[in-house]
Amino acid sequence: PLEDFAYELQRFTTHTIQELTNQLSAGDCMVGAQVSAMREIITKRGDRMAFATLDDGMAQIEAVIFSDVYVENEETLKCGEPIWIKAKLEINENGKKILMSSKDKSSPNHCSSIFSVIIGNYPM
Repeated sequence: PLEDFAYELQRFTTHTIQELTNQLSAGDCMVGAQVSAMREIITKRGDRMAFATLDDGMAQIEAVIFSDVYVENEETLKCGEPIWIKAKLEINENGKKILMSSKDKSSPNHCSSIFSVIIGNYPM
């Protein structure tokens, strides 16, 4: 299904997942992908969050979806359709992953977002 949105992916994303896997520095990103796998957990505080594998047809990357974003976007994440993801790329000794949280203390202007890929519903 992502092939149907090739023009939109080129126009509205900042990176492909392959580009993120080759990225040398952390930072904000906007990608189009599908959730190919997801595992929900309950935190020690009793909040629901998830770990997901995002796939754009060329590469995959792990995503950590914190409770504030997960609860608000659970239906969209589970729909099986392509989605737009605005998030933060984290790079550490364990590799690279996408972090999705609306409460990013290191970057007060950063707010993760998830949008359904529907004609006319493009992220800005």
